[in-house]
Amino acid sequence: MEEQDDTNLLEPLEEAGDASQRLVDLLNDPLDDVKVDTVPASLVALEDAEAIETCVRVVRNRPIEDSGLVRVIIKSGLERGEKLWSKIEEDVRKDLPEERAWGTVSPQAVEEALERTLGNDATTKAAVSHIIQLHDLHRRLETFSLISPSAEAGPSNTSQSSKKPEHEEPAAADGMELDDPWAQADDEDDAADVEDPWESSSIRSAASKRSTKSSHLASSPSNEDEVAPITLASFMADPLAESACTIAATGASRALTILFTRHHSELWPYRYGILKVVPPWMPPAELSATGILPRVTNDEEDVALPEPPTSLLDLMPDSYHLPLSTLPTAPRRKEGEVRQWYLSRIDMLDTLGLLDVQLAWIQHGASLGVTELDAVGEELSLLSRLVYDAHLSTPQQSQWSLSSWRSSNPEQIIQGYLSNATPGSIVDDIRRLVLPYLYVLESKAERAGEPHAELISNHLHDIILSLPLKLALPIFEASKATLPQSERVVKNDQVVARLALACLYGSNTRSDWSTMSAIFECLPVWDVSGGDPESDKEATSTTLDSIATFVRPTRAGAHPPTAKDLFIFFAPLPFASLSRALDILDVHLESGEILARWDTAVQLRFLLQSARNKEDQMELAEKMVRRQSRGPHSEQRWWALWGDMKKLAGGEDALLRGAFGVLSHQEMIRIYLGGVFASGKFDIVRNIIKRLEAEEDIPQGMLESVALQTSREFYENAEIGNIHTGEMKSAYDCLGVVPTSQAITDERDFIEATSRLTTFSLKSPSGRGSLSPLEIRHAKSRLDLVKQVLESSDDAFRHPDLILDLTDKLGYKGDVSARVRILALLSASATRNGEYDLAYEHTQTMFALSSRKNVDSEVVWRALLDLGQQTEFAEVDKRMTLLGQALEVCPAEEVPAILAIWRKVEQGQIKLAEAAKRRRKTGIRSTAPTTKRPFSPSSPNSRSSSRVPDQERVLGSRTAARAARLAMGFAGNHPILRGIAAPSPILGSSPTHSQGGFSPQVPFPEDSGRRSNDSDRPSFGAIFDGAGVKAGTAEAERVRQQARKALVRGVGWLLGADERELQQEH
Repeated sequence: MEEQDDTNLLEPLEEAGDASQRLVDLLNDPLDDVKVDTVPASLVALEDAEAIETCVRVVRNRPIEDSGLVRVIIKSGLERGEKLWSKIEEDVRKDLPEERAWGTVSPQAVEEALERTLGNDATTKAAVSHIIQLHDLHRRLETFSLISPSAEAGPSNTSQSSKKPEHEEPAAADGMELDDPWAQADDEDDAADVEDPWESSSIRSAASKRSTKSSHLASSPSNEDEVAPITLASFMADPLAESACTIAATGASRALTILFTRHHSELWPYRYGILKVVPPWMPPAELSATGILPRVTNDEEDVALPEPPTSLLDLMPDSYHLPLSTLPTAPRRKEGEVRQWYLSRIDMLDTLGLLDVQLAWIQHGASLGVTELDAVGEELSLLSRLVYDAHLSTPQQSQWSLSSWRSSNPEQIIQGYLSNATPGSIVDDIRRLVLPYLYVLESKAERAGEPHAELISNHLHDIILSLPLKLALPIFEASKATLPQSERVVKNDQVVARLALACLYGSNTRSDWSTMSAIFECLPVWDVSGGDPESDKEATSTTLDSIATFVRPTRAGAHPPTAKDLFIFFAPLPFASLSRALDILDVHLESGEILARWDTAVQLRFLLQSARNKEDQMELAEKMVRRQSRGPHSEQRWWALWGDMKKLAGGEDALLRGAFGVLSHQEMIRIYLGGVFASGKFDIVRNIIKRLEAEEDIPQGMLESVALQTSREFYENAEIGNIHTGEMKSAYDCLGVVPTSQAITDERDFIEATSRLTTFSLKSPSGRGSLSPLEIRHAKSRLDLVKQVLESSDDAFRHPDLILDLTDKLGYKGDVSARVRILALLSASATRNGEYDLAYEHTQTMFALSSRKNVDSEVVWRALLDLGQQTEFAEVDKRMTLLGQALEVCPAEEVPAILAIWRKVEQGQIKLAEAAKRRRKTGIRSTAPTTKRPFSPSSPNSRSSSRVPDQERVLGSRTAARAARLAMGFAGNHPILRGIAAPSPILGSSPTHSQGGFSPQVPFPEDSGRRSNDSDRPSFGAIFDGAGVKAGTAEAERVRQQARKALVRGVGWLLGADERELQQEH
């Protein structure tokens, strides 16, 4: 049996060469070819140093994820190095001065002894280094088995047992497998009792000591995910600090705790680099068990003392161990540096919004002995209340961080606390969130040496003043004087009153009158009425004037005072004035409710501003009444409006009246009637007037004035002029409500005229559509509108009565000048349309009015001239009449031009007469006596060779004779006519002055026996100038009369009048 056993022991050696080659090739060949049970035998052919180095290289350089295989390789290497290590340990101990326990030997002494022992033997040094590295790898493997217990249950660990035959008996008690100290123990006690046959007592004691701290971690199952935070290959190959960073970056707190527990002294210098990669969301409590967090003791960072060495392995220099890391190391820091690290960590977390983690870091740092973190802790605690207890929305929460908190002023922070407050929560939010914050501010001020006794109250007042009325109401309700002092938010009654006055008069709301009244109900009631009514009256007047002056804007566009401004104003008011201010507030609240009920809501401070302003109150009353005119209100509602208006104007105390307190009763009636009329419901208007006349004293003329004003408003608002519809109909019907007067009649006529004008579709001056009623009323000259009618209509001139009636209704009734102008326009229109007879009738009517006062003569004579010079007008006698009439009224400087036209007309008539005569005498010899032709005034020495019977001559009309008489009167005053008025006594003896470049050939009658010689009388110039009169007054008058008669005869001859007509004129 023994031989058989010996043979079996040698069987693995027969394959040693092949197995050894296979292990060496692990550096290049696939790992699938290596079996766990062949590793020890594969190293037999190698030297010890080479076998140890090969094991180190295989474990560190190949990606082996089979922990069983790694364990066997490490064990095999340690077995080959056991002999060498024992010798080195023995030699070093001998080299030491005296034999002492390893715990009492300094590392420097060991290093020196080791140097003397090894000398320059590089091979031995390398072998020793590889042995130490195998021990390091062994420790890492043990650590990894704790980090990832599932790695120990891999298939490689059971591969050998799975290959055993089913009938195979368990291995002998003294077999190798039973004594494997690297195998995972069933419990902590068994693991401690198992001895490694390949380890010396010193190595075994060191390994046992280093694993004692974490042995309990392997005895309890992990509650974390079984997935390892790092692979076995990486953990064995990478420096330990880098592996720690990899594990820390995954947030595997349990794995990090195991790592730091087993390798604390190696990793401690790299603690800050490892903490830097810890995920920000990871709370410090999860890192507390690792011992990696900086702690402070005696103003310095606390350092855990290493356990005393128990073997040479613990005293070996770092150069023999595996490299730890290339990361920078951190020495022991002072407390200020540790504190700054914690603050930097908090600032880093601030950008991520991890407020709860920030607060946990502060709390944990304080628990680790780091001081002066209280201020930051206060800020984070208050900030956490803001974010988590103030009912902020997610977007609102994202706006707050420690940096934004520090950059915000107290007002902004308080606003944040109350940003989502409701009427039901506002009081609790102030007590639970705001007041603690204010207490912290007060304590900070005291710590800074700047105590502020009013800090809390000032901020609390500002909070109330800045809140909307609906949120302020619960605070006033919680500050009532009837509540216990300890339960009141604001404890001073006068402060409550001042806050209420400031909030109400500083509010911009126009609708929350119920809320404002509820606030007023929370105010204290004081009886300050004294025995002197005059003193009370003076106090009320002074208070009202001062408040109204303060709230009234000093310039246009100025902002009204805010609630905070008003609170400052009310602060110094004495108790009596404060009470009077509350009385005024009561009246204004009642007025505001009435105005709001009639859809005329105003800001409460407006009632204060307008308390002594009549214009403001009148405007407000107008607005209140006019807004009711837009709705379908009944008579009863209108009457109720009048009742409320009287309430707003009345009051027992003249200084405590409502919104219309300065308006007189008559002004109120007028404003009220204006609104009733503006409603357009005239049946209701009549009934209201009757009721008012029965109860009120309506001044005479007020109804007419209101009716006219309202009618004009309807008129100007009308878009079309049709009197039978819309606003224009209301304007017309409005005038029928009151008794008729001249003003009412005139306005109705004007409305009728407007309606008639709009039927002609006159163009608007703006060029946009037809003429509107508003443009008609504000036209610069309404006669121009009639002119447009005549110009735009082809037959309007045929209806002079309608046109003249239209003119009268446009406001020109009794205006002769306007009638003359319209007649002229009628004549011009008829002339343009060839209706000369009708035009002649219009001119004659116009000429008959020309003698009236204020008549524009230019319009008259131009109209006469315009028709008189129409060549198409066949009735020459009428034309000459028109021209003669034009001469009567035209200016003197126009006479020559009109005379020239008149002469042309006359010459044309003469030619027509001669042509007619020739036609009658065709074939008949004339036997009638001849008569002399008068010589031409332009050719005094020549006589006409042709004779015209007297009865055939056209001698002109009586109008020409009158024109001659009128011309004599003009001649003395107009130098331009002196040449015409002063010919020689025989009117054909000298050239006649020709004005305008023409010389009319006027026939002169032969039988004129009144002519005198040139030597018998002085010249007309001398007569008019008075230079030729030598005798007395009687002689001068005689000469003047003779000169006048001569001038009449001369001008009459010039115009074509005969002697009989001239005599009749005289």
